[in-house]
Amino acid sequence: MRFEITQQETASEAAKRLWSLIERIPKVEMNEEVTTGFVISVLSQRNSLIRRELNSCTITTRAQLYRARGGISLKRRHDENEE
Repeated sequence: MRFEITQQETASEAAKRLWSLIERIPKVEMNEEVTTGFVISVLSQRNSLIRRELNSCTITTRAQLYRARGGISLKRRHDENEE
């Protein structure tokens, strides 16, 4: 599976899209903690800001990931507007 974050896509949208892709894999059932860790790992490899933000707190559930990624999206937009 190949996953890329587009320039127009926020971290929030990317995480949601990746989670959806994982859920659609046939005959695969991963518990929430495993899926959360996988999504964090993939997003962290794709963007250094996302990696820094996700590694700054403990995230073990989908709800925590969605809460954290919302803050990342706001910060990412702010940082991009400053450049």
